[in-house]
Amino acid sequence: MYGRGENVILTDCIIAGDFNTDLNSCTDDAANYVNSFITIHALSRCDSSIVYEGQPAYVNFVLGCHSFIDFVLTSNAKYCKF
Repeated sequence: MYGRGENVILTDCIIAGDFNTDLNSCTDDAANYVNSFITIHALSRCDSSIVYEGQPAYVNFVLGCHSFIDFVLTSNAKYCKF
């Protein structure tokens, strides 16, 4: 993968966002597709680090709802330690 200049070679990749699926689900086709992509490209999930595991990023006690951190994938696991 090359960057903006021909002399720049990018070796690490970070992909972040809301994938509109629960990547921990084994019955969701979208989750299975994304997890397959993660495996094929040897990516690491930063949201599964010990700091964030199982902790919702948003909680609304009045409405009784919560959501988890958007998913962050990286080709270099050292970026998961933030």
